[in-house]
Amino acid sequence: MKTLNNDKFEYWRNHLEQSIKYPNGVQAYCNANRLATSAYYKWRQRILNLKPLKIVSKKVKSPFLPVVVSAGEPKMQGYPHQQRSHQLPNSRWVAEVIANVIRGLV
Repeated sequence: MKTLNNDKFEYWRNHLEQSIKYPNGVQAYCNANRLATSAYYKWRQRILNLKPLKIVSKKVKSPFLPVVVSAGEPKMQGYPHQQRSHQLPNSRWVAEVIANVIRGLV
C-alpha cells in the first residue's frame, strides 16, 4: 500500500484551504495557481476521504401508451393486457382544447 508523502499532503491541504476562500471558484483558483483541476479534485478526494458518487438509475415504466404511425386510420395501441374499444378524439376538438389551454396560460 502506498503511503502519502507528508510534504505533498501538506501542499495540497494548503491549496484546499486556500481554494475555499477564493471568491471565483475552484476552476479560477486552479488556473491562478497553475494547478490541474483533475489533480486538485484527486487530492481533495484523498484528503477529505470522499467517495465518488455512484449514480443509480432505475428503469421506470412509462405511463404513456406507445404510438404507432401509419398511413391508414389512426388507432390507439394499448398495453398487451388492456383492450380498448373506443376511438381517438376528433382532431378539431383536440386543437380547440389546446388553443383554450394556451389562451388561459397567456
